[in-house]
Amino acid sequence: MDERRKYERLNLSGKVKTTDIDVTKGINVSVGGIRIILDKEMALGEKMEIEFLIPGNPNKFIANGIVVWQKQIDEGYDTGLEFQNIKVIRKDDLKKG
Repeated sequence: MDERRKYERLNLSGKVKTTDIDVTKGINVSVGGIRIILDKEMALGEKMEIEFLIPGNPNKFIANGIVVWQKQIDEGYDTGLEFQNIKVIRKDDLKKG
């Protein structure tokens, strides 16, 4: 594991959604944040809300994060978000509505 990392990363395989920006691909997630590929450049410190699933976990996660790094690559913009808060919506809770 990279020495700079505080938390273990989990690879993402499902769709990551945001309110107004297209996410090309979800890369990985940890307790502290998420790495995603976006279709547009973002300013450092810019805030966004994201929704994602973790493989093997039936719950949906909704988080608010801020852009802490970004690098342009062939597929778009490789982007790191640091979570400000995160909420778990249990699959059972979705069925009650």
